[in-house]
Formats: sequence, C-alpha cells, structure tokens
Amino acid sequence: MEGKRRERKAKQNLFEAELQVLKTSRSFLESENLSLEDCKKQLATVNSHYEDLLDQSKLITKVSDRLQKKITKAHDALEETNIELQDTLDALTKAKVGRKAASIVLVVFILIFVLTEAFLEPQIDKYATSHFQGEWAIQGFELGTKALIALLFRPIEAIVEKILMKQAEKEQAKLKDSEDLG
Repeated sequence: MEGKRRERKAKQNLFEAELQVLKTSRSFLESENLSLEDCKKQLATVNSHYEDLLDQSKLITKVSDRLQKKITKAHDALEETNIELQDTLDALTKAKVGRKAASIVLVVFILIFVLTEAFLEPQIDKYATSHFQGEWAIQGFELGTKALIALLFRPIEAIVEKILMKQAEKEQAKLKDSEDLG
C-alpha cells in the first residue's frame, strides 16, 4: 500500500523540478534591471535542466524502441504460431473428413456389392453367356464388370470428401464469425 502511494506521488512530482525552473525563468524574464551575470546564471540553470531532460528523453526513447522491438517480435511469433495452428487445424479437418468420407464410401460399397450380387450378377451372367463363348471369356467379362464397378468408388470417395470438406469449411467460417462477434 505504501509503495503505491510513493509511486503515485513520484508520478505527480515527476516534472515538479522542471516546472519550478520554468516558473523561476519566467519570473526572471519579467524582472527589470537584469545584469549580464544574472542572465548567465539563469541561462546556465535552464541549460542544465534542458540537458537533463534531453538525456532523459534519449533514454526513454531507447527503452521505448527496445520495447517496441520486443512487441513486434512477439507479434510476429504469434502470427507465425497462428499460421501453424491454422495449418494444423486444416490438416486435422482434412483427415477427419477423409475418415468420414471413407466410412461413408465403405457403407455405400457394401450396399452396392450386396445389390450387385443380388440383382446385377444374374443380369451380367445372362449377358455374358449370350454374347461370349467359352468359360474364360464369360468369367473375364464378369470380373471386368465388377472391377469397373469397384473402380468407381475412388471418384465417389473424392466427391463425398469434397462435399464434406465444404461443410467443414462452412462450419469453421460460422465458428470464426461467432468468435469475431463475441
């Protein structure tokens, strides 16, 4: 408590000596019959105080410049960290979306596999038997058709991933907007 009082008083008295020199100098200038010796003494006093103030100003400026450099470095480090965090968040979001897309495509793949085996397999067999001769040709056509269906899953996964990524970006934008407002 006592330290705070001293600090407050020191702030109030910070320029008290300089104000007193200024008052003395003004009253000196208003006086008449000034001798050259008195003027020299007064000028020396003002000059001395001015020199002290100039030294203090230089010191304050140096300290301020150092603090500004530290603040700038801290700001730059924070900006760099923010960029790294955003990159990490983007990578995590992409990984999460990729896993979700893979899960969705796996479910779709299982459904299509079951539907293919139940409904499309007899149609493929019927077509292959009527249009191809020999067991190898029929099996080759059937396997080729199933391979073609299986190859369609990668583009489907990419489309699902793209849709989910857009949804995640919209959610992040909403979250950022709500943080900016709050």
